Amino acid sequence: MGEWRDIATAPRDGTPIILARAGGGWWPRSGWWSQTFSQWVVRENDEGATSLLLDPTHWQPLPGPPVSP
Repeated sequence: MGEWRDIATAPRDGTPIILARAGGGWWPRSGWWSQTFSQWVVRENDEGATSLLLDPTHWQPLPGPPVSP
């Protein structure tokens, strides 16, 4: 994983990223900016349900996929 970046620099085009809040509380699932809700959201399950997130302060890009040997 890379370095944490300030949320102000996060993509707001629907790109999935990892979200965190300073002082703890990071979400291990991908999140993205929702134009519909004007908020960050995170996937809760494979059926596509999402939860709105309040005030993440940092983000990281998702890691690349595994490479086959």
